[in-house]
Amino acid sequence: MRRRTSTLRPLLSAGLLSLALLLTGCAKDEPKPKFEEPAASPTPTPVEETAEEFLERWARLDREMQNTGETEEYRAITPGCKACIAYADRVDKIYAAGGEIVAEGKTIQGSSALGTSQVLVSARIGPPSTEKAPDPQPGP
Repeated sequence: MRRRTSTLRPLLSAGLLSLALLLTGCAKDEPKPKFEEPAASPTPTPVEETAEEFLERWARLDREMQNTGETEEYRAITPGCKACIAYADRVDKIYAAGGEIVAEGKTIQGSSALGTSQVLVSARIGPPSTEKAPDPQPGP
């Protein structure tokens, strides 16, 4: 009586060898991703500027954010600042509700370092900004 394993082994070996060659041939072409690259978030362009120049830019972006409702640039220069994020969120909410802010901004008068991570800023704020509340919605 003949054993069937003697003919089965060469067939199994040939099948595994064919599969290995097939998979190796496929490895030459790298698959292309099936997802889109994530959109880049606004990031500030590194700028060589003094602390005073940065504060002037910060004050300008603050005024522009209030007057236009566009918060992206302000957020980009204030990463990690919880108070700044809350402030920009408030501006977003005002404009999203149909309101607006009219601000003349602030003028930086001076600054002094209070260590390696804090600066005391002296600023003159223009006439009080007015915040126009959105029109009330009619009731049901």
